[in-house]
Amino acid sequence: MNVFVTNQLLYVANWDKGLAIIPSALHFQFTVEVDAQPGAPFTIESATDLGLAQPWTPLLTTNSNRMPFWFTDRDPTPAKFYRVRQP
Repeated sequence: MNVFVTNQLLYVANWDKGLAIIPSALHFQFTVEVDAQPGAPFTIESATDLGLAQPWTPLLTTNSNRMPFWFTDRDPTPAKFYRVRQP
């Protein structure tokens, strides 16, 4: 699943279920839910321009024992991509 936010719209691509376009509030926060193996390390990253050589910025690295894990991004940047990376 991929998520992109721009121009007060939230675009959600969910594999074979298609694309959902959801209007968002002018100022909002975005929450990423991670359902991974408890205790396994992972990093939540964001990017604003996928055309850059190194577009991803780490936001949080953890090895939480509680799943699902929720991370709320309160950065007001208007357009972002998110991913979860495991080593």
